[in-house]
Amino acid sequence: MQRLIALMLLMPVAVHAQDTVVVAARNCRPEPGQEVTEPVRRRTAVPPVYPAGLRAEGLVASVRVRFVICNDGVVDSSTVTFVKSIDPRFDAAAVRSVRATTYYPAKRDGVPVAQIVESMVRFSPPTS
Repeated sequence: MQRLIALMLLMPVAVHAQDTVVVAARNCRPEPGQEVTEPVRRRTAVPPVYPAGLRAEGLVASVRVRFVICNDGVVDSSTVTFVKSIDPRFDAAAVRSVRATTYYPAKRDGVPVAQIVESMVRFSPPTS
């Protein structure tokens, strides 16, 4: 029972006038044509790890990634796509970084909603 309570506290909650607490269902589908009043904000950033197999080449690279941030601030892994890519090893590292980063969800009139996000993940070769 304690585990269930802990899970419920992590989910978005809406309070109604009758003081009844309703747990919002997870929603990972942005509504087309609906603008948000507060965009997604990054909570904690996890920097990408430069791929070990590319260190000798010393490439500077960028990977543009598109994905959905659900109404609970979690990345919907099934939506991650690459807009701009140069090597699958950079792609994999970019996905790990995006998935590990945490977000504050977008809001529409104070209610958390899903939002499509594009992010540029940049790589510089390690100096040591």
